[in-house]
Amino acid sequence: MLPAVMTAMVVAQPVFLWAGVDVGLGMIPLNDGKVLFVDDQSRFRTVSCSPEFVVEEWTPSWDPATDGWAGSGRICSLSGSSDGGLVCFTMAVDPGNGTGWPLAVIVCESDGSDARPLALSYEVGGGPQFDFTLDSESIYGSPIVGCRSETCCYQDREDYLAGFDSGLDPLHVDMIEIDTGRATHHDVCQDYGYNDCPWSDLVGNGGDSAFRVYDVVRCASLFELEERSAYSVIDTWVLPDAGLAFTENGQILRFADGREIANPGDMLVAYARLDDGRYLYSFDHGTTVMLGNMDWERFRGMDPVLQPELSGVLPWESWYGDVVVQGETLYFAGGDSLFRCTLIMDSDP
Repeated sequence: MLPAVMTAMVVAQPVFLWAGVDVGLGMIPLNDGKVLFVDDQSRFRTVSCSPEFVVEEWTPSWDPATDGWAGSGRICSLSGSSDGGLVCFTMAVDPGNGTGWPLAVIVCESDGSDARPLALSYEVGGGPQFDFTLDSESIYGSPIVGCRSETCCYQDREDYLAGFDSGLDPLHVDMIEIDTGRATHHDVCQDYGYNDCPWSDLVGNGGDSAFRVYDVVRCASLFELEERSAYSVIDTWVLPDAGLAFTENGQILRFADGREIANPGDMLVAYARLDDGRYLYSFDHGTTVMLGNMDWERFRGMDPVLQPELSGVLPWESWYGDVVVQGETLYFAGGDSLFRCTLIMDSDP
């Protein structure tokens, strides 16, 4: 069901910015207005819209040699804090003894300064994956092996190997306080996969088909599906306590306490949620893209503004991380290329 639209048509196309983006790592907004991404050569880049759209190399201040590593390799994960002030990433590091390359889990400021390693990790089928708590005081995710990041920890193999077979061993942690380095286990992740909410400390976890809503700070399971299925408990978070999901009967809005509101019409795709609470969305698989508020009780857009630059351009299966909004500028990846466009914020009177 498409809502009526009152807006002037603008003939324009998204503007190409950069070729060669590692789309698997996504993009993150920074508190200086820039957007951080990784290119296909595993180098960090930022793009800024002020005063002109410029793509620049971004370099974290951490030198692997200071912790005894012989070298470094590709970037394997990337995430940012909710305020855009901190960045977390994993980087392959070389112990220099031919025993394989673990991953260093690094946290730094948005400009790359004060970069420091918090732990070691390793590559798995669904990750690694790490995110910040809403207060930016801790990171959580998996796999985390021990809480030391020096070469000797890996070369001794005791802490590192414990992560493979220890199960709930204290060394197999999933949360680390950034300032203190204190490592704990909170049952955040299962099967190295979870779907984190950008506006709260809730995650959908339990593997590829997440079956429960979990609060990573309160260490509490809020809701679990009665039966495991191919459907995830949350597919796309759209509110601090609710997200879009599917059941055998169609699309729903599912709250953290299990309450559900059924979508009575066509499938809704939510591309992004702006700071003012409006959504970039589509009810026809991206053929028509709108910006507006959402009436979640009726699954209807309110005061929609057509986005002609994006209609028929954004992939309908996009989720948060594929698109980033900074002010009135939207950045998105098409294939392996980065594009930007200017959002039409209001309809013409």
